[in-house]
Amino acid sequence: MESENEISLSTGKVGGRWSRLGILWPWTLALVAWLALFMATLTNQLVLFDHDYLLNSGHLPWLLALAVFLLMWQVMTLAMMLPSTLPTLFLLVPERGRGGWKMQAIFLLVYAAVWTIFGVLAFLGDTCVHWLVNHWEWLYQHAEVITLVLFALAGGFQLCRFKRRCLLGCGAHLSLCKGSGLRTAGALGWRYSWYCVGSCWALMLVTFGLGGKNLLAMALVALVILLEKGLPEVRIFRFVVGGAFLLLALLWAALL
Repeated sequence: MESENEISLSTGKVGGRWSRLGILWPWTLALVAWLALFMATLTNQLVLFDHDYLLNSGHLPWLLALAVFLLMWQVMTLAMMLPSTLPTLFLLVPERGRGGWKMQAIFLLVYAAVWTIFGVLAFLGDTCVHWLVNHWEWLYQHAEVITLVLFALAGGFQLCRFKRRCLLGCGAHLSLCKGSGLRTAGALGWRYSWYCVGSCWALMLVTFGLGGKNLLAMALVALVILLEKGLPEVRIFRFVVGGAFLLLALLWAALL
């Protein structure tokens, strides 16, 4: 009887250690990503996040520019998106036993893959925009219009129903985790990731469009994403952020 109690106690301790690991390492990953961005700021390397530098002034071959961008994109998405994803990751940690961190790793790999798809599409779209700027005199003379469109697009998207559905979709998958034991981490990661992209693509596109050179702007957008995904039912917050973007668009238009 005593040996059974000892085995149970030992198993509980092992499970507790692995549970703590499943909580600590995602936090560590997010902190390392922010530290990398901070160090890039101090060493003036945030220019590697700048699409204009990669496609124009850097004089890099297009494929090399894409490769550099995708590497930097992983760091930026980890820093900005991972904090809002932590509640889901923590649900993958079993109360007893091992294996939770492996499920978290699979989830994050799928999550990174989906955001990489979006990053490639954003870079391709930006390549087309740069081509237009170089071949359309009016747009070359009024390149600020592109920023205006980004602000207006982000503001309008904040107010639309699709944005709210995607935010609620993220929360629905939290309920699925609790209710059904997850199914598989990969399948959950795939579904959750697309809801996440659906709710946050406009905010990330603004960050990308502004060149990704401002650490404070990244932090503010990351905070907005964290609050939106944490409080999907609080519509007033989305409306305030959307109104702020639309106001920025109007101010930008007034300065043209």
